[in-house]
Order: sequence, then C-alpha cells, then structure tokens
Amino acid sequence: QSNLLSAAESLAKKNLKLTLAIVAASIVIAAFFLIILVKYTVVPLVAVSDRLTRLARGDVDFQTREAAGVAEINSMWQALANLRATAAEAFQRSQIIDQLPTPVVLVDPSKDFALTYRNGSASDALTAPDNAKMVEVFQLEKAMTQRLNDPKQLPLRVQSKLPGDVLY
Repeated sequence: QSNLLSAAESLAKKNLKLTLAIVAASIVIAAFFLIILVKYTVVPLVAVSDRLTRLARGDVDFQTREAAGVAEINSMWQALANLRATAAEAFQRSQIIDQLPTPVVLVDPSKDFALTYRNGSASDALTAPDNAKMVEVFQLEKAMTQRLNDPKQLPLRVQSKLPGDVLY
C-alpha cells in the first residue's frame, strides 16, 4: 500500500508540474499575442485618434504615417491624410475670405437665414457707428428665399441697407 501511495503522490506531482507548465506556456503565448495586438492595433489607433483630435482643433501641421501593417488601419491613415489635406485647404481658403476687403456674409437657409458667418470687412460694415442701429441685413421675400435655395443662383448679390455697401 505504501508503494501505491508513493506512486500516486509521484503521479500527482508530475501532473501538477505538467499543469503548471501548460499554464505558464499559455500565459507566455497570451502575452505574445497581447503584445502583437497592442503593437499592430492599439498603438496605431491611439496615434490616429491623436491626429484626429489635433485636426479637430484646427491643427493641420502634422505628418501622417506611411501605410504598413493591418489593412484597415492603413485605410484609416490614408483617410486621415486626405482629411488633413482637405482641412488645410479649407483653412487656407477661410483665411483668404477672412481678409478680403469685400464684405462677405453667410446665412443658413435651414435656420430662417440666420447669419452664420461674416468676414472682417462685413463686421466692420455692420458695426460702423452710422449703422449701429441696423437690425436686419436682409429683408427676405419669397423670391429671395427661392434664389438662395437654388445653387445655380449663387453667389447672390444683394443690396444691403447699409449706406454705400453691397454685401455678397
């Protein structure tokens, strides 16, 4: 009986060692796959997220990465590069419009033609001392509304109520 007990203890120790070896190997393999996952997905996604956050703040002065790795993440980098180029171009155009000597205003037809933008020249014209009491820029009639809703009619030239100024 003592031999049988000794053999059972020996077998239990071997099984314990084998189980521990399998668990250790599983942990090493899981750690390896976790490192691969982090390196090829999490790190690139964090980098793309950082660039998108910078872009949302108006910062277009950054480089996008060369495509390498997971196809979906490569597509995200390419889309980010395209978005960055578009944003840089839009920013450049907005700077030009902001500095034009011609008053420029934008209205939103979906919000009862609320004034949504005016460049510096338009702001100067609208806040000039002789125009301080002006309440409305446009008196929109039905025909005017239809013209503003038709892209073929744009840009629209409207005579303002400001003395001597024309707003575009």
